[in-house]
Amino acid sequence: MAHLNDLISVDPAVLSGCPVFAGTRVPVESLIWHLEKGATVDEFVEDFPSVHADQVKGVLDLLGGNGTSPHNGPGMNSGFNLNPKAHVG
Repeated sequence: MAHLNDLISVDPAVLSGCPVFAGTRVPVESLIWHLEKGATVDEFVEDFPSVHADQVKGVLDLLGGNGTSPHNGPGMNSGFNLNPKAHVG
């Protein structure tokens, strides 16, 4: 399994610290939105050519999803928060 830092980058100078796919300016949250709308991983990669399918699959693995369906995609209860301003109280 890939390491989180190989897949996702958080840099205050890039999109105000929003988690993005490493080496891109594509927010990881955009993957969630696409999957929720019914897009496939291949469609997402086609829409965002700077993101590689292996990056998407690695992120989905980390989030607890397999990417085969928007309903069993990223595990929103996985503990990974895409909001850089969120905090645990």
